[in-house]
Amino acid sequence: MAPRVLCVVGPTASGKTKMAVALARQLDCPCAVLKARSPMCGRDHIYDGTFSGTLMAGDGRLAALLRGRGVKVYTEDEIEIALLNKLGE
Repeated sequence: MAPRVLCVVGPTASGKTKMAVALARQLDCPCAVLKARSPMCGRDHIYDGTFSGTLMAGDGRLAALLRGRGVKVYTEDEIEIALLNKLGE
C-alpha cells in the first residue's frame, strides 16, 4: 500500500479521537504523528490540562488508544530523526 498522510478534523476532541482510531484500524496504519505534550495526543508526557504549563507522565487519550492497537506513535519533535534513522537502515 502506498504511504498516506491523513489529517483528522471534527467538531469535538472525542469525535476526532473515535474517527482517528477507526481510520487507523481500517487503513492498517503502522504509525501516527501526533502533537507533543497535548492532553489528547501527547506521548509519554502531557500537559495536565490546567493551562499552567505543568507536565505529567503518561499518554494522551488518542496516543494511548493507538499505542494499545500496536500503532507506533511519534511526535512532531521526533519524526524527523525517526525518518532519518529509517533511511539509514
